Amino acid sequence: MRRAKDAPEVPISEISLAGMSIGERQLDFALAFGCEQVICITHEDEDAYADLREQAEACGAEFTAISSARSLLGKVGTTDELVVIAEGLLLDAGIALDALSGRNGVLVLPVDTGIAAGFERIDLNYAWAGVLCMPGSLVERLTQLPPDCDAASALLRIALQAQVPERQLPESVVAQQKLALVGDASRVTEIGEQWQIANIPRPSIYAPGRSITSLAMRKMGASILAKGLKPSLFKGAGLTIAAAGCAASWFGVPVVGIAAGGLGWLAAQAGTALDRMMHVGIAEKPSSEGADFAIGWMFDVLLVAILTFALYGSWPDRLFVSVVMLAFLRLWENLAKGRWADLAHDRLLLAAILAVAAGFDVTRTVIQVICAGLILVLLGVVGAQSRLTST
Repeated sequence: MRRAKDAPEVPISEISLAGMSIGERQLDFALAFGCEQVICITHEDEDAYADLREQAEACGAEFTAISSARSLLGKVGTTDELVVIAEGLLLDAGIALDALSGRNGVLVLPVDTGIAAGFERIDLNYAWAGVLCMPGSLVERLTQLPPDCDAASALLRIALQAQVPERQLPESVVAQQKLALVGDASRVTEIGEQWQIANIPRPSIYAPGRSITSLAMRKMGASILAKGLKPSLFKGAGLTIAAAGCAASWFGVPVVGIAAGGLGWLAAQAGTALDRMMHVGIAEKPSSEGADFAIGWMFDVLLVAILTFALYGSWPDRLFVSVVMLAFLRLWENLAKGRWADLAHDRLLLAAILAVAAGFDVTRTVIQVICAGLILVLLGVVGAQSRLTST
């Protein structure tokens, strides 16, 4: 019903945060809670919310747009339960689901915290946190109110009068931006910047490639997603760049080929960081671990191909040294922990070392040195673990 204060042409529900609109995030919570019917109260034509309807129907829910609170009377049965979400509410779906646990309840915040964050005060001690679940039979009481009443506020009062239990959320959800009432686009931008910092790992000197990605995404992640650029685009671009590196190495330009392999890996890491940020606060997070695992192995296969084309000698010999080096790195990554695992995983650092080696035509020697170093490290790790086990 309302428009952004600093962008009157934009409905609040359509403001995007990390690649998903506020409306889409609310719909995600409603579907995760088990809602079978989604009712949008709006003055807009129903076609304006075609995307939300498609998403709801894809999950088996019915989507309807109405223009007033009174129109709910024919939509909600007496045996139904009605979930009410305040307009402009940005919430972490997991927190709200845990607090309600499939039960009727009014989510509340301590009054000082809630009012300071723009939420509606309901009594001396609490402010409404923007979500409630109430028996559908109570909706009939809307007939006692004016036809032009605000639907959410009216249903909130009806639920409180019927003594629907209050369920308090911790104050930290507001401080951590996991619950916010949005009135303008600049507020969403501010929240997006805080999400970047909170959900993208801190840079580490032990993983320069991931550090570059972290620094970039902590600064630009939200704006990239706001432009409609998907994480899969970066992952696909990374694989394409690495494949181009194979071609460069095949045609006798190993420095360019190896560098392309490292830059491709860097682009895919950016996609992984964006993926993590895009799904903050979503109830049903699509698992990308399997895809990221497969992409990681694809980059190693491409790097093996790049190095095989870059080396001299027989094909089996060139393939063998490349495979052995990557196998040792994988083994170290699985055995080591923390910063040492990050170091073993960082393909940009590896590509940089090997690209310099290719420039001086000592690629094979450097690979052999890396393998020897990894063997010594792995022997030390295995020996330490054996001593700990025997003790």
